[in-house]
Amino acid sequence: MSRPTNCHRGFTLVELLVVVAIIALLAGVMFPVFATARATARNNGCVSNLRQLGLAIQCYAHDYDDLFPYGIDFADKYNASRWEHPFIPDARQRVEALAKENRLLPEVMKSYVTNRLLWRCPADVGLRFTDFSHLIAGFDTGDKTAFEAFGMSYGYRTELALLEKPITSLRKPSEVNVLSDSAGYWHTRYHRQPLAPSRDTLDETNWAFHVLFADWHVKYISYHEYTVLAWGTNLQDRDPFDLHPDAEPARPRLR
Repeated sequence: MSRPTNCHRGFTLVELLVVVAIIALLAGVMFPVFATARATARNNGCVSNLRQLGLAIQCYAHDYDDLFPYGIDFADKYNASRWEHPFIPDARQRVEALAKENRLLPEVMKSYVTNRLLWRCPADVGLRFTDFSHLIAGFDTGDKTAFEAFGMSYGYRTELALLEKPITSLRKPSEVNVLSDSAGYWHTRYHRQPLAPSRDTLDETNWAFHVLFADWHVKYISYHEYTVLAWGTNLQDRDPFDLHPDAEPARPRLR
């Protein structure tokens, strides 16, 4: 009588191909889900940051006669000489002075924003706009994020500070942008890495921004909404802030 032997049967090529095909199919289904989840988390984090910064600005205004923080963003600091404003004749001189004093918004607000990471957009991958081509080492943010390079990911509507009008004098605060993403390609509607400075704005009509408005709501808006509805297209023809003409000017503040 012969002894039984153990017979080990391997996978056939067909079976291996079937397994690989199933794994590839699952990966194709799951990777977009993971990417969407990550993008949603980045979006939610950015919205949360802007809402908390909005609360901090309200606290600042409570201490400074209902005024917006008297500071600038990094674009102002490195481009102060280009500043012009139809309603603020001395805007350039004041921005240049603020830049010289390094009064970036996070510094101005440090007593109200103790967690500096609130100034970092979770989707911040840096920027290489042609307008900011001389920011770092004669080029751009390089491999750094805007937060790493400048201490903030968000842009500030500096006119609000320079006008020195009470926040409550805004007739349409829900339409006035206060803070927003510095780059419109950081989030899900159009997310990519920065390109060369000469090409970084060629696709700007596809961009989208998270924006904190002056009634303190945060909204995710398209490039058109951002440039036409929020910023306005012709500042020479109208006051973009719609200030009440009879609004009392704020008392001078310590700067």
